[in-house]
Amino acid sequence: MDEISKAEIIEEHWRLMTVRHLTYEIIRKTWRVEELRRTLMPGGMDYTKDRVYATPSDKMAKVMDKILPLEKEIEGIQLAKVEAIARLSHEIEQIDDDRCRTILDGYYLSGRSIEEIADQIGYSVKHVYRLRKLGLAKMRQMRI
Repeated sequence: MDEISKAEIIEEHWRLMTVRHLTYEIIRKTWRVEELRRTLMPGGMDYTKDRVYATPSDKMAKVMDKILPLEKEIEGIQLAKVEAIARLSHEIEQIDDDRCRTILDGYYLSGRSIEEIADQIGYSVKHVYRLRKLGLAKMRQMRI
């Protein structure tokens, strides 16, 4: 295997981080939808005053007009995540080292931490980092 630069390994790392970034985006948008939905629920009412203040029906329509596009965005991001997982898992499976495949799959596709992977496969954290770097170099080499 030709020598792969640190910059190329970092570039490969960020390419594989696509799945995690899509996951984070789904989480953020889901939180927004949940918060918007809370304003529509009875819990969105204020009982602390003499009168009960609830979400007016005209406000409900405005809130729903914000929720529905967000839900469509989430669906699109979920589809992009599925496609990224399929593409990257196929690439990872081409690596000739089973340890590297396991670590890359666990970290980049399954969202496990390095510590969790090390514990599950019985290696030290430092060794898992080394094998992850080796796997990234192998993936980069396959792409050039």
